[in-house]
Amino acid sequence: MYRGWPLWPAVIALSAAACAAAAQTSGAAPRTFGALRDRVAQVDSGSAQEVRIHWFVKDPRIAAQAAADDLTVVDRRPVLGAVARERRPELAPDKLVVVLLADDGREVDWRIIPDPRLIRGEFAGADGKMSGQQLRRVETDFLVSIPDLPTIARLALYQPRWTGREFMLDLIGAVDLH
Repeated sequence: MYRGWPLWPAVIALSAAACAAAAQTSGAAPRTFGALRDRVAQVDSGSAQEVRIHWFVKDPRIAAQAAADDLTVVDRRPVLGAVARERRPELAPDKLVVVLLADDGREVDWRIIPDPRLIRGEFAGADGKMSGQQLRRVETDFLVSIPDLPTIARLALYQPRWTGREFMLDLIGAVDLH
């Protein structure tokens, strides 16, 4: 457990089989971001919580792909205030979509977060010129702020993929909150 995060400890690992089951039991999985946005309205609740998730990809050769061997809820805690709704949601390859699922598998909310695997490095070349490079971590922790709803049972994490016309949502993994 992390220091400063004493409330609601949970350590729930997700296996590849559970990830496949999550994709099947989450109802009609969204195929496009537009379909998700049109079908699932963001919740405007008066309270919120933060969920700290540890993400570890066991095989570094697949770290550049949208795949998670292991998502773990490290901690959950209530926070003051509410989670703001996305007024003009914009996806990009460096973003992820988190979909909140109820006990019965219904999608009840969604959020866009920065991809926590990405870091930008600046390096000097042989000629002394600085150049930037984007690197992808194989292990990271990240926070997700979500509405504090008693019915939320699972978080599903999606990687957007641009098709030239729209963003498709590819399931990375899911993690249970109970």
